[in-house]
Amino acid sequence: MPNPRPWTKSEKMAAVFFIAAHTANAFTTEAHQDRPELHNEINPILGTHPTDTEVIGYFSLTGALALGVAHLYPEIRKPLLIGYGGVNTYWSIHDIDSIRNE
Repeated sequence: MPNPRPWTKSEKMAAVFFIAAHTANAFTTEAHQDRPELHNEINPILGTHPTDTEVIGYFSLTGALALGVAHLYPEIRKPLLIGYGGVNTYWSIHDIDSIRNE
């Protein structure tokens, strides 16, 4: 059952980390897709060659959804945001490495 409450300072920091990592992943995914010589996108929701609009829409929607769930369920707030932020960080680094090692 949803039970929102005010965010603690550490939960707000987890949200900042998540938003920064999610935004970085959006930018690197879009940059990666600008390079047709690189492998296809591997996110099954986006498809193999998403447009800029699809990338922006996906990351906007999933970011808002994650923050909404975190707000409604404070018992999972920090693990969700730190875990999802970590996944975004990993994929951002992967995209950057792909672009650099072309």
